[in-house]
Amino acid sequence: MAPSWSEPSFTISAAHTARSTLLPNLESGNGAGLLGSFDFIRSLASVSSPREDFYEAILTSDTMLDLVLEQPWTADGQPIDLFELLGVEASTPATARQRERLRQKLRHQVISFSKDQLTSFMTLRVELPRYPALAADVCNFLIERLEDFNRRFHQEHSRQQRVFLAGRVAELEAEMHAAEDSLSTFMERNRGYASSPQLTREFNSLYRDSEALGRTWLELRSQYELARIEEHKNLSSINVLDPATPPVFRSKPQRAPMALVGGLLGGLLGLILAWRRDRQRAA
Repeated sequence: MAPSWSEPSFTISAAHTARSTLLPNLESGNGAGLLGSFDFIRSLASVSSPREDFYEAILTSDTMLDLVLEQPWTADGQPIDLFELLGVEASTPATARQRERLRQKLRHQVISFSKDQLTSFMTLRVELPRYPALAADVCNFLIERLEDFNRRFHQEHSRQQRVFLAGRVAELEAEMHAAEDSLSTFMERNRGYASSPQLTREFNSLYRDSEALGRTWLELRSQYELARIEEHKNLSSINVLDPATPPVFRSKPQRAPMALVGGLLGGLLGLILAWRRDRQRAA
């Protein structure tokens, strides 16, 4: 069995970290900027793509990690057992407890995610022992699954938005026709309404209601057409700027710091031994 990844760095296998750089796709921003002044529509649009704040939770979710566990991995032409590679003892087939232990290893030791608040660039890192190419393969696999999830998420929320808007358009169209009928009936029955202040006020009220409903209906109809287009877009909410490649240098163990610490400890131990020897001679 491969050495445990939590062993001291004197016996641990060399670890390699693959990196992929991502950037949110501004063009897939769900059309929120086109949704006018309707707060309830903007609230729907704001969730049509997962925010980058949630990407780490998605990447380290049980569902995503199970996809990693089920994928047949190879390195140097040989099949790789992730349980063995990461030092998790497992039976065949692995039990639920053993799978959970491996998920915890992947979540807390293998996969890490960070975002630069200034540039919005995001970095996914995958650190694995012994096999640089495998670390890159796992990193790119996670990015592909994240893009798939984003597309499905975007399309489902766009569909929900389109269905909601279709219902509101139909409701407003009925209200608009009812308001127009009321205004038409009033004008037929009160052709001389302009000479009566009371009838004029009633006319103005009916006219305003009809005009307001008409404008709202036109706005919502426009948003409905945009939602139909958005639903059929096949965009991911992220751009992969730098796909992961096999790292050239290992990330662990770092021999220079270890050598420096070893030298300092050796020097300190030498001073202590010299001091004790001087004390013994003086005695």
